[in-house]
Formats: sequence, structure tokens, C-alpha cells
Amino acid sequence: MPKSRFETIFKHRESIEDKAKIELAVIKSSLEEEEERLASYNRLQRNSLKGLHQKQIKGAEASEVLLYVSFLNGLSNQIKRQRRIIEETNIKFNRKLEELVEASKKKKIVMKIMEKELEEHLLEELRKEQGFMDEIGISRYNQNKRIERIGD
Repeated sequence: MPKSRFETIFKHRESIEDKAKIELAVIKSSLEEEEERLASYNRLQRNSLKGLHQKQIKGAEASEVLLYVSFLNGLSNQIKRQRRIIEETNIKFNRKLEELVEASKKKKIVMKIMEKELEEHLLEELRKEQGFMDEIGISRYNQNKRIERIGD
């Protein structure tokens, strides 16, 4: 099979697609880590609130309650930051996903062109082969006619 004129372009498009896949996987992994971190912060916040509630029921001192409140405020701020990080990572993920889809489309276009080129090449080969077979047929026909004339 002949090498396509578009082979280099196809390989380039394929490498762009592969790179986008890898980058998307890295972003997805990062997103999962950030979401797990947020879940961890939320668990810590729930547990701390339960702990504060229990302390208040048992009659905790004001300084201890202030420590809990201060910690919970800081944790609340950390949760807000974590949510922003997740939003930003989601935006990166969606952009990279769009890049991957675009790269896949471009690669598919080149692949279709290569398939069309191959199909045209095969049709040309079939035409040549048919022409050769026609020549053989004509030669045999003429040869048989000459033999018939000689026999008459």
C-alpha cells in the first residue's frame, strides 16, 4: 500500500490529540483530588460542629468556644477557597475537553481524506488492471482470428 501524502499531517494531528488526552487526564486527576480535599474539609467542619455542640451541652468555657468558632471560621474560608479552586479546575477541564474534541475532529478529517486517497488509488489500480485484461482479451481474440484465417 502506498504511503499517503497526508501521513505526516495525520501523525501530527494524532500527536496533538494524544497530548490533549494526557493533559485532560492530568486535569481530571487534579479535579478529583481537589474534590476529595473539599469533602475532607466538609467532614472536618461537620465533626467540629458536632464537637462544639457537645462542648456547649457540657458547659464549655467561653475561651474554648471562641477557639472552636475561630477554627470553624477559618475552615469555612478554606472551604470557599477550595470551591473556587474546583470551579477553576472545572473550567480548565472543560476547555481541555473542547480542545480534545476539536483535535479529534481534525484528525478524523485527515483520516477521511487519506481513506478517499486510498480509495482513488485502488480504483486507478483496478482501471489499469482492467485495461491490461482487456488488452490480453483483444490479443487473444486477434490471435484466434488469425489462426482461423490460416486454417481456412
